[in-house]
Amino acid sequence: MIKIKNLVKEYTNGSGVTRVLDGVDLTIHPGEVLAVVGPSGAGKSTLAHCVNLLERPTSGSVEVNSNDLTRLKSRELRVARRSIGTIFQSAGLQTRRTVAENVGLPLRYLGATDRAHRRRVAELLDRVGLSERADFYPHQLSGGQQQRVGIARALTLRPSVLLADEATSGLDPETTRSITTLLRELRDELDLAILFITHEMDTVVNVADTVARLDHGRIVEHGQIGDLLVDSQSAVGAALIAVDSRAARSFADAANDVWHIAYGAENVRSDWLAVLSAEVDPQIGLLQADVRIVNGYVVGYALVRAANHRREAFRDSVRRLGLNGTLLEGTDLRQRELEVVGQ
Repeated sequence: MIKIKNLVKEYTNGSGVTRVLDGVDLTIHPGEVLAVVGPSGAGKSTLAHCVNLLERPTSGSVEVNSNDLTRLKSRELRVARRSIGTIFQSAGLQTRRTVAENVGLPLRYLGATDRAHRRRVAELLDRVGLSERADFYPHQLSGGQQQRVGIARALTLRPSVLLADEATSGLDPETTRSITTLLRELRDELDLAILFITHEMDTVVNVADTVARLDHGRIVEHGQIGDLLVDSQSAVGAALIAVDSRAARSFADAANDVWHIAYGAENVRSDWLAVLSAEVDPQIGLLQADVRIVNGYVVGYALVRAANHRREAFRDSVRRLGLNGTLLEGTDLRQRELEVVGQ
């Protein structure tokens, strides 16, 4: 378990003091993946560095399994860090060492026996699907394979916590999905608490149980991913399943509106479009949709075209069905995504 309490990080420079983290509070339980998102400069990377104390916080505490790392002396901290596995944006493999040698480096530093070393490395490479690449060198691997080696190395000392800092950045979508699937499997098998820092909103949907949005060093939104996805006021929810409303408005014409319909309740009727057609507009048209199940919630959006002279009736029916409807006029829904991820 990770408990971050009132974490503050300040830097002093020629112009004074800059506060990068401002009272961050987060808890990540065993078996949970918490994703931290936010625009560039929000403090995500600084948070990652403070969690494993690569940078020491100005104030506040970081507890791992009830052990406050900020109070430990150097030798005690080195021991405590063994319970934290870290996966970086770049796998950071040593180019002159084989895959097996890279994975086994932590064991070499601790003086493990050759037998224990070989057994643990073989076990980890099998788990990440790279047993046949044990004698390869990093330059002989794809980017995704290199990241799998990095994950195996992070697990070498049997940590209870994983810190993933932009671990899928720069990978293609298929490779990214394979890495997030692996992380979720490892979370379940090893009961890991995983802090997943990213700017990729598509990845968040595939990997996270909970999401925290960091902005100017503060947590401004935090909750279960399913709850955020059905909350019409959630900027994170809007960004996770987003639509470019500027393109959507091109579907509108003189007689019809385009509506953005989002799932706003746990139990939305699967035939809601047919109900709207029967109650409001038999000519209603489905233009675009993205509906999926996330952590047991049916979530997503649909763009529909409906007669513009029935706006109030349409809005009332949408609400009664547990949906959130937004008429695409001057508001650009895409902007909410940009605010969250800082693109």
